Amino acid sequence: MRPPILAGIVIALVLVAASILVPRFTTGPQRSASAAQQLAAQARAELEAVSPQHTRLTAHVDVAALRGDSAALEAAVQAAGEALQQITQAAGRDIRRAEESARQAGLRAPSLSAPAPTVAGLQSALATLEQSIKDNTAQLAKAQSTASSAVSTDGDAIGVQFSAGIVHYAKAAEAVARASSLRTDLAERASELLATAARWTSTRGSLDQYRGLDTAPVAERLRADLAELAKLKTEAEGRLSGLQKAVQDREAELAQVTADLMAAREQLVAHEALDFEPGNDSSFAAYRARFLELSERIRSLQDREFTLRFGGRVGARLDLDAAASAPLEGGEPTKPLEVLRERLETATELARRLGSGSSEMEEQIRHAGRLADMAKAESQRYAERLAELLERQKSLIAEIADLSTRALTEESAAIAAAGAAANAFKASHAAIQSWKRAASELQNQYDPQRQNDRLTILLRDPYLDQVGPSAEAAARVLAGRVYAGQVESGLRLADVGRRLAQMSIDESVAIDPAPFDELVSTAQTAGMQALDIARANYERLGQAQTPTVWAPLGALAAAELLAARLDPAQADILRAKALETIQRAVDKREQSPYLWRFVLLRDHLLREVGAAPGTAPGETPPAEEDDFFRG
Repeated sequence: MRPPILAGIVIALVLVAASILVPRFTTGPQRSASAAQQLAAQARAELEAVSPQHTRLTAHVDVAALRGDSAALEAAVQAAGEALQQITQAAGRDIRRAEESARQAGLRAPSLSAPAPTVAGLQSALATLEQSIKDNTAQLAKAQSTASSAVSTDGDAIGVQFSAGIVHYAKAAEAVARASSLRTDLAERASELLATAARWTSTRGSLDQYRGLDTAPVAERLRADLAELAKLKTEAEGRLSGLQKAVQDREAELAQVTADLMAAREQLVAHEALDFEPGNDSSFAAYRARFLELSERIRSLQDREFTLRFGGRVGARLDLDAAASAPLEGGEPTKPLEVLRERLETATELARRLGSGSSEMEEQIRHAGRLADMAKAESQRYAERLAELLERQKSLIAEIADLSTRALTEESAAIAAAGAAANAFKASHAAIQSWKRAASELQNQYDPQRQNDRLTILLRDPYLDQVGPSAEAAARVLAGRVYAGQVESGLRLADVGRRLAQMSIDESVAIDPAPFDELVSTAQTAGMQALDIARANYERLGQAQTPTVWAPLGALAAAELLAARLDPAQADILRAKALETIQRAVDKREQSPYLWRFVLLRDHLLREVGAAPGTAPGETPPAEEDDFFRG
């Protein structure tokens, strides 16, 4: 049961009991008890004015920092735009409705005003909220002080310890909210740390890649090859130039010889057409001399044409007696024109290829230079990024350490307050039992006939014995929530520490898992001890034959689920027990409007074990055609 409900029950019981048991004369102890009960009532009234929403808000938002950040507020106003106007208008309508409700109820109208949709308006609203939060904190401290005064006045008076317990519980819940927010921040930082570490590792790989991309040796070899290629190119161009000149000279000479040969042949034909004078020796001699001259010229030109076209050895001597086997001696060899042309073609292609190779090699050298510049720039960029990621990891580790310390501080306060609440509720139960014994003795002594119906009803009320143990169990469960948060956070952070160690990032980027392992071990032990008490209380309460037995059974199921979080090794067993318990709670009560959350929990747990909602584990779900709601 929730503390406000418990408080209402106890207040009613206290009022009824006080009306029955106030003696006809007041002694000193009775006066102190009455004073203590008045202080307890005052503490409860003061606690009623405490807003849990303020506590949850302070756990998530730093109102003072937000109010002082004008730039952020200006950006928020600009981003919100028309939506902020609509929110302001809606707030104005809500205020008018509240004022009208107060007027109709005959109450003083609340002093409320909608914030203006401007930076100044938001700052004013935040200032008001900040003051309200401070007042809320002061109100809780005031209630705690009043409750402590009540206990100091007379802690054995009925209802006094219970009032102190609900104040302690509220204090614990406030610390739990702050601690939970810090643990959430811790989880976010831990996730970001691992993600940042992964990016650091990837970035380091890229940096190593670019640093290893040393193109200087490659460029040096390319330049050496280029120099050798340039030398070969020069030689090839020289040979090409010589061959070009040789071919041009040969072709020019061959053309000239061919033209001269044709002219000589034409002259010979023309000479043959002439005739000499028969019987004239001088005419014949002149004819013959000219014929021989032209014939010799033609033969000489033919020899030269053949040599120029097909090659040979001009001036070589041959032994005519052994012409078939004797070697040529002397003379100057002449290559055929086609051979010269082929050599020219080969030399041209070689010069072209050497030139193209030189150009390509020069481009490779330039590419190597560009690659070196790019590698240098990328190395610098990745080195800077690596440094940024390293600093971010250091910052996150510092934030994790700070958040851990703050969370432990809040959790220590929450555990202490929850323990104080549990002890107060336990003492309250003892006071109720003492009161019942005294009331029973009075009844036996002064009302053996049971004429006092109110006293009889109180003594027979089964809920009177449940208030204290139920409230104590709730306080123990609240402490268990804190311990469960420590276990889950500790396991997560210890795992982060070990994974960071495996990454071998830097000595400064490390989280020692040992303290978190110790926190997990300590929290598991203390948490299970707290939950064992709570579960035992709920077990006893769940055995009572009351119409609301589902309440302690539902709370018992929740405690068992919480125990599963504390002890992951036994989680399956504990969750199975929780399922069994919640089924007992909702059995034949599924349609109750008070148990709809319990039904949702039962169905969720059933799905976990593969059973259909509304069936027991191992029970066959109804066939689709038999399901009325599928018709």
